Amino acid sequence: DGKLASGIWAGGDDRGPGIAGAAISQGRQAAEAAHAELRGLPAPQEDERKALPQDAVSTDFYADQERIGLPHKCADAWITDPEGEVVETITYEEAFAEASRCMSCGLCFDCQQCF
Repeated sequence: DGKLASGIWAGGDDRGPGIAGAAISQGRQAAEAAHAELRGLPAPQEDERKALPQDAVSTDFYADQERIGLPHKCADAWITDPEGEVVETITYEEAFAEASRCMSCGLCFDCQQCF
């Protein structure tokens, strides 16, 4: 449930290194557990789905695609706008391409193609 101590919940790197999908899931679980406890509700049920360990997923099944880097403003722009965003956003097309690299974070959907 992500509870570290009384009144403290966490997910992601605070619970150990791992992949982004696991961190997102842990954050959601911690939020649900905190909400339930603070509202006096029953604790949320454990997710019974099993995740495959990273080394069990055959990445050969997935197309080899380079990660899209995030564009950064040049140093001159930082000086003229110190409160502006330094890291710029990617385009819709780039976001779609980046999402297509997803390997379901080890969640098994019984396709039996990656292991």
